[in-house]
This record gives sequence, structure tokens and C-alpha cells, in this order.
Amino acid sequence: MRQSMQNFFLNVLSHQRHDWMNDLQLIFGYAKMGKSERVEEIVSRVSADMHKEGRIAKLGLPELVFYLMTIKGENREVALHIKADQELRYAGSLTPEEEEGLIRAVRAGMAAYRYSGLAAQAAEPALRIVFGEEGGEATLFIEPENDPQAASVLHHAVEEALESCALSAEASDGGTLIRWKLPV
Repeated sequence: MRQSMQNFFLNVLSHQRHDWMNDLQLIFGYAKMGKSERVEEIVSRVSADMHKEGRIAKLGLPELVFYLMTIKGENREVALHIKADQELRYAGSLTPEEEEGLIRAVRAGMAAYRYSGLAAQAAEPALRIVFGEEGGEATLFIEPENDPQAASVLHHAVEEALESCALSAEASDGGTLIRWKLPV
């Protein structure tokens, strides 16, 4: 187990290092060519990505955050676009089993989309995950981007993944919505 975790971390770090090196090479190349507007675009994108990762890290669900921050190391075929507001804090809102259920749900949705053949048909296969808050409830919304026919496949997989925990999913606007109570 320990060896496989170490290999997983090394793989994730390798992918991250590769991405950072690509960005640095682009910045360096555009700077040498005097294309400052392109340098600014790349720096802005990288900065926005870092801010997004910071918001995800502050959600207060360590296992889910870990999974979302390392997903690139295990999946390159389907992009994952994650949105979380700065103020969201879910700490203490889920039991460890429910948090594990959320991870299973995200993994199942990703796998269902990826292996159903629908992702292969999409020009840019991507899933969007939006963390939110509504009327004292935390929300997690998962939807296939630009691929409405994949929504039912994803929803079915998420429902199955949640069967063993107290959370449930509902079909909503082309995606799947999971809600749970926030602590008072």
C-alpha cells in the first residue's frame, strides 16, 4: 500500500512539474519574442488556477480536496473544471463515510463519462463541478460540459456511488446535484 501511494504521489508531482515547465517555457519564449500580451495571458491563467486551487483547498473536506487536487495525475482524457466560492467552508458537515461517498460519486461520474464512449465523441471532453451553498445546505453540482446527452449516464453512476451512504443525488439542469446540511 505504501509503495503504491508513493508511486501515485510521484506520478502526480511529475505531471504538475511537467505542466509548470510547459508554462515557464511558454512565458520564456513569448518574453524573448517581445510578446508581452501573451506573457500576461499565461501568467493570468496560472494565477487564476492557483487561486482556484486555494479555494478548493479551503473547503474543509480533506479527502475530497486531496482527490480533486490530484485528479490530473490519474486522468488526462477528461478535463475537470471546478468552481468554488472563496467563502465556502464545509468542515464538519459530513461524516467520513459521506465524504468518501462524495469522492466515489465524482470518480463514478468521471468514469461513466470517460468509458461510456461519450467523452470520445466530444470535441473537448470535460466535467464541471460547482461547489455552492443554498438555504443552509451545501451543494455539489456535476455536469458534462457541452455534452447534454451524457448527463443521464453521469447521473446514474453518481446515484449508484451514493447508495451506500446517507447522501442522494437529484437530476438538475443537465447535471447531478448533491445536497447536505451544513452545521449551524
